[in-house]
Amino acid sequence: MDLFDAIQKRRSIRKFTDKKIPADVMQKSLEHALLAPNSSNTQTWNFYWVQTPEIKSKLVEYCLSQSAARTAQELVVISANPALWRRSQKGLIEFIEKVNGPKPVQFYYRKLIPFVYRWGILNCMAPIKWLIANSVGLFRPMARGPNTLGDLQEMSIKSAALAAENFEIGRAHV
Repeated sequence: MDLFDAIQKRRSIRKFTDKKIPADVMQKSLEHALLAPNSSNTQTWNFYWVQTPEIKSKLVEYCLSQSAARTAQELVVISANPALWRRSQKGLIEFIEKVNGPKPVQFYYRKLIPFVYRWGILNCMAPIKWLIANSVGLFRPMARGPNTLGDLQEMSIKSAALAAENFEIGRAHV
């Protein structure tokens, strides 16, 4: 099956067969998820491949025992958390230095990303970020957001959703 067939034939499955999914297919699908586009390559999501029967059973219960969860041979939980930008920042900076990345790119990951992804106590950074972005934006092109914790959470959720789709399309394509 080619990629376009996989996309066209993708459906929301409500009940699965007993056919086992090989571990290498799951691993490859998780690798596909890593390749999904996301905000500044910060990867503010986690994938948890649940393999423990007791935890799987609890997850099925948390999913209200719906047939999709109950009959699935494998369960993967995806979480989104904008605070995870810190996890990837060091590696991104090291990579940019290693390839001798342009100064604007270094500035972006060293200064701009920490500024954009911090929200402060009680979201106090939001008005400060808004004021700076809109002031600078009067004189040159400038991203005007995200500013609030809600904006960052939405961005993380969208990035996680893109990674989830890559995971699923990758699984169907393997």
